[in-house]
Amino acid sequence: MKTARACYATMIVCAGALTILLTACGVGSGGGSSTPIPDSVRARELAGGTAPIETAAQASVRGGAIASRTDSILVTDLLVHNSDPRIGTRTLDASCQGTSCSFREPRTGSSSTVRLRDLGSESGLRVRPVMTRNGITTLLVSGTTAVESAGTVHVETYGAWMEHATFSIQTSSRRIEGVSVSLHGGVVGGDMTRSRPAAINATWNGLMVGTPRSAGRGNVLQGDARLTFTADGPGNARLDAAFTDIVDLTRGARHTVSAIRFDDIPVTPDGTYRQGAGRSSIQAGFYGRGHAETAGVFEQRGVIGAFGATRRK
Repeated sequence: MKTARACYATMIVCAGALTILLTACGVGSGGGSSTPIPDSVRARELAGGTAPIETAAQASVRGGAIASRTDSILVTDLLVHNSDPRIGTRTLDASCQGTSCSFREPRTGSSSTVRLRDLGSESGLRVRPVMTRNGITTLLVSGTTAVESAGTVHVETYGAWMEHATFSIQTSSRRIEGVSVSLHGGVVGGDMTRSRPAAINATWNGLMVGTPRSAGRGNVLQGDARLTFTADGPGNARLDAAFTDIVDLTRGARHTVSAIRFDDIPVTPDGTYRQGAGRSSIQAGFYGRGHAETAGVFEQRGVIGAFGATRRK
């Protein structure tokens, strides 16, 4: 279904980085699928969610509309893990401009650029609503995707399609010359507002999703997100981001890191905000008319993730 393929593409830009960077090593068969959230009922109980308030078809239609308007992609630095112990885990540095993202492997200097328009030809697409929490319905999406002039990878994402932005944590996998390779990262996409709120104070509530950098890599984490905006002058707009009550949906238990915070993040006139670099960083923006949503990617305290939230009335 064309609509489903379009909305899926906005959630899988990471797959291109894995495929293009590793194609030179030789392409083996597609990677296998895991079950990152084995029990939806247990996951809902753990995270304080309810049964999904919408179907997969309803979510896919809304996701297709987001894809048609997407003018911005944000991606965390990506973790690439190899089953060969001689290679181990490496990090790809990510940098995005518009709907194009560049990835670089610091040790070798290898790099690639992935464009949203290059992703497509999904097959075996599965969309499973998992829960609704803070008015947002999360989805587990899995299938394979083809990257132009490269090949196919298996992709699993967990996140949500809101009205103007999508946010997710992704695992892309395949086999390269008999070695299992997996990539993990957070992704956000949507139509940016391109301005900052005019209000003196405003709050957005939603969710964060993520995965551990080391132990439990690939597990799905979820927590609440609360973003608080304050402007006490024309040149002094700040935002606090709090991610709390973090649980490990894969393991079925509370995560060892229960909360993550970023305070006094400067908000620029173009409606974006960022702070820090590398393993303690956040980059995000406002989406939709009236700054209806905010979404972004982050890394802190050994968690790589993404978040999305809607403005309180």
